[in-house]
Amino acid sequence: MVSDLQTKCNMRQREAK
Repeated sequence: MVSDLQTKCNMRQREAK
């Protein structure tokens, strides 16, 4: 399951923006 990885990436990308 890459749900955890995707969520982490999404959160990091949202904060990076």
